[in-house]
Amino acid sequence: MKYHAYITAGGRISGDFASKAGTDIKAMIKINGKSLIQRAIYALIESGSVGKIVVVAPEEVKKSSDVRGADDFISADADGVENILKGLKYFSGEKHVLLCNSDLPFITADSVRGFVERCPEDALICYPVYEQNEIDPVIRPGVPSYIKLKDGHYTGGAILRLETEACIERIEQIGKSFNSRKSAFAMASLLGWGIVVKFLLGQCSLTDILKRVEKIMGGRCAAIRGCDPGITIDIDDETSWQFSVDYANRHNFS
Repeated sequence: MKYHAYITAGGRISGDFASKAGTDIKAMIKINGKSLIQRAIYALIESGSVGKIVVVAPEEVKKSSDVRGADDFISADADGVENILKGLKYFSGEKHVLLCNSDLPFITADSVRGFVERCPEDALICYPVYEQNEIDPVIRPGVPSYIKLKDGHYTGGAILRLETEACIERIEQIGKSFNSRKSAFAMASLLGWGIVVKFLLGQCSLTDILKRVEKIMGGRCAAIRGCDPGITIDIDDETSWQFSVDYANRHNFS
């Protein structure tokens, strides 16, 4: 099944990181000569799983050849949550839409296709989830910190399938989740004190979190297992950028 997709690319970088990367727009960082935004667009197109592609990015990206292949452009806001909402509203007539981050140096057509094929039709939100032992130790330095739960150590990917109207209605909750995604305790706090207590006692499981998210969202939310770990490696800072450059060079990733 094909879904339309949008790529959020509003993130900025600064200081030494921007100077070394040669840009202050994170999506325009190049890995082996190809920008992150190019990689995301090509992966979506070549997956065969995506119809229309829209880029949400700063205005200066609009005329760049790096966004060729995209079907439309939305000027990005400084607020990441507002950019998520802009994409949802653009596709408000569609039942589902794919949301893809623009800072994934190792996203491929296969990783997009593998995620899409695993998404159940009836879920409001589909999100790739990985246990620590599912990710090769060679790429583990590039993976964000794992969240320790009762049944394992977990991390997530950066491409989602969203039910458009349901997520527009609940953008406040989605925004809070987006802003809490890098902190295990912040995420637990967002989900309520029952989850916080379980988390602090080491008794919180992935199922507990899913049930709570489903209650907040008012419908099924699916943790998608077995996806390519390439969609969990993102560039947050200079260290993760340098890791990605070195890894791509060592493994001839084009």
